[in-house]
Amino acid sequence: MITESLIPVQVEPQSIARRVLVPSDKFPEAPLNCHVLHLAPGARTATHNHHDCELWLIIAGRGELIVDGQRRTIGAGDVVQLEPLMCHEIANLSATEPLTFVTAWWVDPEALRQGYLRNIQSETHASEAVHLILPAFPTPNGNLHIGHLSGPYLGADVLRRALRLFGTSTYTLNGSLGHTNYIAVAAKRRGESYYDAAEHFTGMIKHTLDRVDIEYDTFVEPRPSAHYHALTADIFASFVKRGLVIQRCGAVHYDPARDRFLFEAQVTGSCPYCGADASANDCENCGRFHDDGELIDGRCAVTGQALELVPFERFYLSLERLRPALEDFRAAAFLPAELKRFMDWILSDTLPDIGITHLADYGIELDIPGFEHQRLNMTFEHAGRLFTAIEQLANATEHPQGWRAWLETRTVKLIPFFGFDNSYMRAILFPALLFGYCEKLIQPYALALNYFYLLDHQKFSTSRNHAIWGDELAAQYGPDATRFYLSLTRPETQETNFSLPMFEATIRDLLVGQWQAWAAEIQDRLSSHFNAVVPEAGPWSLQAYRFYDDLLQTCSRVKHAYMPETFSTTRACRELNHFVELARRFGHETEPLNHIAARPREAETHLALEMMALRTVALMVMPMMPRFAKTVLDALGEASGADALSWPDPPMFIAPGRRVDGLIRHYFQPTPSER
Repeated sequence: MITESLIPVQVEPQSIARRVLVPSDKFPEAPLNCHVLHLAPGARTATHNHHDCELWLIIAGRGELIVDGQRRTIGAGDVVQLEPLMCHEIANLSATEPLTFVTAWWVDPEALRQGYLRNIQSETHASEAVHLILPAFPTPNGNLHIGHLSGPYLGADVLRRALRLFGTSTYTLNGSLGHTNYIAVAAKRRGESYYDAAEHFTGMIKHTLDRVDIEYDTFVEPRPSAHYHALTADIFASFVKRGLVIQRCGAVHYDPARDRFLFEAQVTGSCPYCGADASANDCENCGRFHDDGELIDGRCAVTGQALELVPFERFYLSLERLRPALEDFRAAAFLPAELKRFMDWILSDTLPDIGITHLADYGIELDIPGFEHQRLNMTFEHAGRLFTAIEQLANATEHPQGWRAWLETRTVKLIPFFGFDNSYMRAILFPALLFGYCEKLIQPYALALNYFYLLDHQKFSTSRNHAIWGDELAAQYGPDATRFYLSLTRPETQETNFSLPMFEATIRDLLVGQWQAWAAEIQDRLSSHFNAVVPEAGPWSLQAYRFYDDLLQTCSRVKHAYMPETFSTTRACRELNHFVELARRFGHETEPLNHIAARPREAETHLALEMMALRTVALMVMPMMPRFAKTVLDALGEASGADALSWPDPPMFIAPGRRVDGLIRHYFQPTPSER
């Protein structure tokens, strides 16, 4: 007999001491792992899950166990069994004594499969929360090119349409960016006032979104309303009162030739962190914020003249005081791996003070003696613009209420969409601003990140006329083809490229050559062998079983691609393209049965399954190609109104006996070379 004693250990404050029992030299062949854990007084583990089965025996102390959101007090003598993938954490409730327990764990593949299925089922049925989708508000200093559309705006619209198919209450909040001198530069170029120029470009942006069938439920206009003005001023006053905004002297850029201070986009130089070209505070290359005084070789963005750094009294947001909130946000939110890396990089250093006021003749004034000429910059406005959008949403209901009351009476999941160059704003500043004003009333739930979309392997540039405008492309090729190709090539995990020849080839070979051809082949079989009347399914062949299984698996995989936590339009496109290819192969493989004199009933089953698949694919692709989907559903005799649509879980047969004769048609516009 081999024995091992459990010797008490000294535990450092707020830590966990671990002692390995097995496997060890004494128990080298043990079929499981077994450790003794000592949780320090007041300490708690992080919320986590894993693939193992786990068993705990509490030896000493008293703690609180949280498993999948359910809390229970535990103490000496209690036994806890955890199934795979259960989210759990344990806290020591004692202020003086460690909590000691033995934990044993082992791998059980069947238990892991059941845990996976349990979690998937709970995800499927947990749609009570209201989802607010928040694409980065566009800067109204120009129109939207397809680089803009491929990131936040199309992604947000696809998610909105998908979640509504799932039966989830979902809204997209859009609007124009807060006050920034990017707009001031455009206004000066046009010889207009700041707000006249902003409204002109906002009209262009709305027009482009409409031409690409990108919808939204609220839109915050560039000219501030009385509500927005009062709300932003209140947020500022609240931050000052709590010591989160401080007044101090810092370095800013000064142009001695024109005797003026310059801020934000008015300044260009080199990023102090990566050396790339950057503005006064932002770097598109590494995404990191830097202070005006940190910029290397600051120059005027217009003249190229070297600038001086001079002291300037203004207001700063003290981010370091909000570190605990940011660390909680990092632990709780669904973040892409790149954002996890980015946040860990930022949080590894002392967080900076962020300048939030500047000299301008536009924007929200400061009602503070000595600072009458300063305005809040767009950095500080993001929270106010979100709450203004929610106010619009709340007031559009049957029983209008303010934004705060609306949030307090709902469980809300906020999902921002933004580009990598906006990482500091969306993953650091935005959560800090929300917590600083209303604590945990609302925080981002899942963040959807995109990288740069290139045009012929170069960045879009309006100054070099290297751009394709979204409204023009949609007018020339149709909104569905535009949406599909941008969804297929969306820069979700790395930079991707738009090529006009590849776009036209995708329309010709994929959308027309596969998707449109599949619908035409189904119609041809239906008309030739069944007089255009939908047959009733009968006996199932082995091919039918396999095809139905392919359809079910595709439904599951595409749904995962549309979930906020795992959102990917590129994956959805590839899954659907693959299934359409499989479906055409299934039709070709089973077609000979239709030519047997005494046609077997399996042939009716095969065509009924093909029509089920066409209906299902139309619903699955509807978030990306709404016009194509509606046309197919109308041709199948299916209701295609928004209220009648739902995700095909499970797929449904087309009603037997229904006449269908309109599937052969042109679903996509001819390319210019084909006209």
